[in-house]
Amino acid sequence: MKSTSITKKNIKTFLKGNKLNLKGKGLTQLPPAIFSLPEITILDLSDNRLKSIPARIGDLAKLKKLNLSNNLITTIDDNIAKLTKLEDLNLESNGLENGPSAALFELRELRKLNLTNCEDIDKIHFLPENITNLKKLKHFKLNYSRWGTRSNDSYSNYSQIEEVKGNTLNMSPLIIAETAFDQEDLSPVTYIFKHGDERLIKKVLNHFYDAKKKFFDFKGVYIEVLPKEILSYDIVELNMTDTNFGRGSNELGKISRSEEIQKTNIIAQMKKLEVLVLDCDLFAIADLSILSSLRKLFIVGNYYITELFDFSSLQNLEELVLENMQLEKMPKGIFNLKKLKRLSIIKVFNTNKTQIKLDDFKRIKDFTNLDFFELQMTLHKARSRHEPFEDILPTGCESKSYFYYREPENYSCPIHTKKK
Repeated sequence: MKSTSITKKNIKTFLKGNKLNLKGKGLTQLPPAIFSLPEITILDLSDNRLKSIPARIGDLAKLKKLNLSNNLITTIDDNIAKLTKLEDLNLESNGLENGPSAALFELRELRKLNLTNCEDIDKIHFLPENITNLKKLKHFKLNYSRWGTRSNDSYSNYSQIEEVKGNTLNMSPLIIAETAFDQEDLSPVTYIFKHGDERLIKKVLNHFYDAKKKFFDFKGVYIEVLPKEILSYDIVELNMTDTNFGRGSNELGKISRSEEIQKTNIIAQMKKLEVLVLDCDLFAIADLSILSSLRKLFIVGNYYITELFDFSSLQNLEELVLENMQLEKMPKGIFNLKKLKRLSIIKVFNTNKTQIKLDDFKRIKDFTNLDFFELQMTLHKARSRHEPFEDILPTGCESKSYFYYREPENYSCPIHTKKK
């Protein structure tokens, strides 16, 4: 429906009492006819294709509820601040090019404000400090979750808030972050780790720490950094699965490998670690060879890692899983790990820069304790030119393999499991 098709004559067909409902009408701009209804208190413009909100929005001075969600809005005129009676504003799923403006936070009667996904997702924004003007706010959302995961907080000076409620909310950044966390919203965790004091940081850390197992389980929580306070805990197991601790392809070219190494160096200081899971989109990883107590190590889902440390000193390792990387050479020391019981090497080699062969795995035979070996890799020559895979296995070892061949033509051999 074109904006011009809504006229002063027909607009009342969308009016019920003081509520004007223009939801999902395909509007690309506000119909001028709206402003012929200055008495409306509720206006629903959600699910349209609006790109901007004009200055005349200020003419609707009696509005108490305004729904602009699910549009394409990049700019809102500052005259929106004239809606002095507005109590409920929904801007979810738009694309404000500079993020929410200071004018929005002059709406001092607001009780409910939804800013979920309302910002330009390609930028990191600064939330205007006058957000603290909202003394009557009882319900607030400020969560970036458009892609399910994210590579950074959307605001440099404010935490993510999935949803927080209260009689009246204190909108100071750390206070609202703690309030949300207390309501089981884990969105503010990274902001608290970056900006909180020791009390608040440890409050959050305690939530993820199992003191009996000496286990930190951050699985599925967006965590950009680990705070230094974590080193005061006795840690035997650390799980960083699906945390976006690494920045992944979203940040390719924006962050250096040296930064990733520096960030992961805190893990190298957890000297008592026995189990470590790093499945978190890292570009690079610190030297973890000092963690001599490690029994299980999983480095998976870190596609852009090109090299790993020397494993020789990790003599207590019983299980090692390396998966989905771009290694340019075989990691040193793997074949010196005599206690290994399970070893998985799955799609870890950059075949454009290295030509790993089955012959490179001959020393697997020396692993007398090995119960299970899994190998998935690309070979540059057909399998018939290689020693049979089973011949490199120690006696009694179960195997699972999947080979891709680049010569004489691209084809793959199916997974097979065999007990020798």
